[in-house]
Amino acid sequence: ASLRKAGEKLDQRDGLLGKHKTWKAFTDIEVRWIDDENLEVSYKQYDSPDYKENNAVKVESKHGIKIHYKVKKKAKKAEATKIDKRILTLLGGKSVYALIADLSKAKTCEAYRIGGYAHGAKEDKRKKLHGYPVISGPTPVNDASRVSLSKVITTPNTYLWDVAKSCEFLPGVALHLADANVQVDVLICFSCDELEIYTNGKLAGHEDFDPRRSDLLRVAKKLFPKDEKIQALK
Repeated sequence: ASLRKAGEKLDQRDGLLGKHKTWKAFTDIEVRWIDDENLEVSYKQYDSPDYKENNAVKVESKHGIKIHYKVKKKAKKAEATKIDKRILTLLGGKSVYALIADLSKAKTCEAYRIGGYAHGAKEDKRKKLHGYPVISGPTPVNDASRVSLSKVITTPNTYLWDVAKSCEFLPGVALHLADANVQVDVLICFSCDELEIYTNGKLAGHEDFDPRRSDLLRVAKKLFPKDEKIQALK
């Protein structure tokens, strides 16, 4: 920061702050005129011992203008976001939450179309996912869909926590998610707007997602653009 008369050529070594003008000891510098004779300069500074002597030197006045200096307070580190206990229970723990909250880092993020009836005919030799026959997949989940899924699945307002339905759970879409620590399957039923979550092969939770049906359905339609049944859902 410098203060010079109008039309005066800028001298980059004629700054207001610091003994050594070439040191990058100050950041986020802002100036504010208090009145015609007083100028306030606010800034952040490096506080390491090496900068102590340098930072102590400041121009107190220039061209009849008194200069007031104000060191900006460092912002406190944001407190860690508290995770809703209901979400942790539904998902199966903090490691699962960490995975789903940022699916951009997931090593595996893929989707399957599955049949809604777990107990089909004995001659059905198709691959099954938690008892439900796989119709197609795996389909890689793109980046945009990963962002949507992360937000929907980990947000408490997605779910109707105090509602119990009598309809039969018939999932049509399954998500398989994994990182180095955990594997998660999310089974989604659009008939009754419910999902089940399996963590490392075991059922962790089951919940209604009516408030965010449209978001999950939008993702499903993008993942299975040629599936007539998925595309016909409203």
